[in-house]
Amino acid sequence: MPDDQMAVTIPLLDSVEDILFLLDADRRFTFVNAFALRTWNRQAHDLLGNLLEDGLPRRPSQETIDFFQSAFWTRTRCEFESSGFTAEGNASITLSPYQGGLIVHCRRLFSSIVSPTSSADDLHGPPESGPISRWNDNERAVRIQGEDIAALKNTLNLVDAHVTPWTPDSRTFRVEMSIRPADAEQRQEQSVLSPGTAAGSGKVHPFVAFSRQLEELQNSNDIIMHTLGYLLTGTEFDLAAYIDCEGEQVSFSQWVTRPGLPDLALLSDVQPLLNRLLPEMRRTRATAWTTDDPAGVKAVPSPDTRIPSALLTPVFRKGEVVAGILLLAAHHVQVVAPHTRQGAELTALHLEHALEFCRIAGEDRSTLASSVLSLSIALEARDIETHRHTQRTALMAVQFGERLGLQEPDLEHLRQSAYLHDLGKLCIPDAILQCSGRLTAEAWQVMQTHTTSGWALASRIPGLSPAVLEVIRHHHEHWDGSGYPDGLAGEEMPLLARLVAVCDVYDALISERPYKQAWSVEATLEEIQAQSGRLFDPEIVRAFLVFSQAPS
Repeated sequence: MPDDQMAVTIPLLDSVEDILFLLDADRRFTFVNAFALRTWNRQAHDLLGNLLEDGLPRRPSQETIDFFQSAFWTRTRCEFESSGFTAEGNASITLSPYQGGLIVHCRRLFSSIVSPTSSADDLHGPPESGPISRWNDNERAVRIQGEDIAALKNTLNLVDAHVTPWTPDSRTFRVEMSIRPADAEQRQEQSVLSPGTAAGSGKVHPFVAFSRQLEELQNSNDIIMHTLGYLLTGTEFDLAAYIDCEGEQVSFSQWVTRPGLPDLALLSDVQPLLNRLLPEMRRTRATAWTTDDPAGVKAVPSPDTRIPSALLTPVFRKGEVVAGILLLAAHHVQVVAPHTRQGAELTALHLEHALEFCRIAGEDRSTLASSVLSLSIALEARDIETHRHTQRTALMAVQFGERLGLQEPDLEHLRQSAYLHDLGKLCIPDAILQCSGRLTAEAWQVMQTHTTSGWALASRIPGLSPAVLEVIRHHHEHWDGSGYPDGLAGEEMPLLARLVAVCDVYDALISERPYKQAWSVEATLEEIQAQSGRLFDPEIVRAFLVFSQAPS
């Protein structure tokens, strides 16, 4: 918006009897209208330039800040309910993108169904107070006892006939029923009112816990399955599925169902429903949904199983829709309220970021692996003694680590350190490195510096973990403390370094060198066993002897 238009708009914003303010891209106040200042009993200079969380009457929850951050990222208008924006009670918050920032509109709610501190399951529950409560801008939720749907519809039809609709072809009332057994409702109310789940109790909100766990996962399949499980746990839908829809091909890659339901692997039966929701999702680039499928699509080959409610939320990559998250209610009508759609889209946004981070991390690991391999090849070209030695040592070390039960990322660290353990030999003069006889005492002292030189070189390689650097420096330490460069003894020597040390010596002994013949496997294993407790960790030696006898 040009500055001259903004100058005209400011008086209009000041005249609105609702809280209105503007935030820049850093979540700092750039304008606060007169109504907000009166409501908060603040002066403009107290707020302008301050962060959102520092300027409100009460500090907002992390979930509320996440909603704001989501609006900044997606640049789409969204609405939610929260406390902290008015002196008391909840407010309806509308966030509208504006010149890199946000226009924030807050309206007081006198009865509320949902707030960001509610669990995801609360989004589908009945109103918490009173028979009629606000659902969103133009919808209200009505709470009644019993399950006489026909009586309710008849009553609303009578009222509808006497109320002027918004447009000639529209109806005033739309009935969507969500039946909840009384005992389940009572359990939900007890969980909502329980001190353990009250706001400020210190309990981590499920969405925050989900986000934190998502950050710890490194595999895209695990990330998707964790997201689907979270959605199924936090809602009353019966199935959550991840649909690949990049290009013309559409396929169900992963899904989760509630325990006890029929196996919904026959997802081809859902294709008619997907044929209607998918084009709408692609067209609007937002969630598409249905609350009563007129086609009567079958989720499983059972005449009693329908799909009365479903939603499909887009997953983006680089601005393009590449997948969708499908939620199905197989046995009951599940109201797909705006809060439900916004919650699904926020979850999809976190999934997008996690998948993108996983992809970038994978590319970084591939780049790092290529760099490590290039360095090992350069080392072998410099030192004919180590020809293919590093590759064999790396392969053996990883296989040995797997046999010992190591998991990622330790196995990757083991692979990288085995390739780079002799990196410091690039700094050793040719006269010493390529000497065909025994080294003099002075030359041996120089040769020993390859551990510290290699550690110094590797420390300058972006992406190498401290575990890899430790192996490069300490793979010549001895169990009895007689090794170099730091004289570490026993378990002071890092575990991965102890593994690489045994594999390194094994391959060196069975390989031919300019100054020696290749040893037999039997003689090599006898020597390694003889050095147990002196050069090598006895436990590692025992495991290696068993490992060396196993089939390759």
